[in-house]
Parts: sequence; structure tokens; C-alpha cells
Amino acid sequence: MQANSNRGVSPVIGTVLLIALVIITAAVVAAFTLDLAASSTDTDDPLGLEPEAEFSALHSGSTLILTHDGGEAIDAASLEIRGGPIDGSVQWGTGTVSEGDSRSVATDGSGTVEVVYRGPTDDVVVFETEL
Repeated sequence: MQANSNRGVSPVIGTVLLIALVIITAAVVAAFTLDLAASSTDTDDPLGLEPEAEFSALHSGSTLILTHDGGEAIDAASLEIRGGPIDGSVQWGTGTVSEGDSRSVATDGSGTVEVVYRGPTDDVVVFETEL
């Protein structure tokens, strides 16, 4: 009888390769899932309802001019301007606010002025400036 020392090596190698394949597949799936979960967990806007828009401000004397500089168009009824130097709060207006649209507001003093998006679940500050 001849002893064959390589007889049990093939099944062991196959088992090791199968286990390695399962571990690599699990790692790829976990990395993809965790990356997807991390990218969708925006604490300020978890439902993705906040508009993506840019605003700028120009302050001259007792007048503040706010301008929509780009991004999504926003329903004007959802935008409110408020802050210390403004008496109460001011609605942006009617219609749609899109790139290039401006709104003048009378101010009395210095402080922080915010453009607030009044969304379906809560209010979100989309722009803030210090006078």
C-alpha cells in the first residue's frame, strides 16, 4: 500500500477559500450598508425636506436686501425673514422665489437676521447674516 499524503489537502483548501469568500462578501455588503446609512442620516434634515438654496445679504443704512443666489426655487409663502433688527417677522411674499429674486426689509439696529423655511414638520434656518 502506498500512502498518499496529498489526499486530504484539496477539501481543506476548498473550505478555506469558501470561508474567505463568505467573509469578503459580508465585509463588502456591510461597508455598502453602513455607507448608505451614514449618508442618509442628516440630523438637520432627516427627511430631505429642506430646500437646497443659497442666499446673500446687502445691508445699507436701515435696509437689508436679501437675494436668492441659486439652488432650488422655493415657495415664497414658506419663507420668513426674522431677527433682532426686524420688527417681528416678515413673509418673503407670494409666488416662487428663484435665483435672482430679492426682498428688501427695513431694519432698526444690529443683530442676527435669519431666512427661515417653514417646512411641513418644523422651521429650518436656510440663511443667517449678522448686521
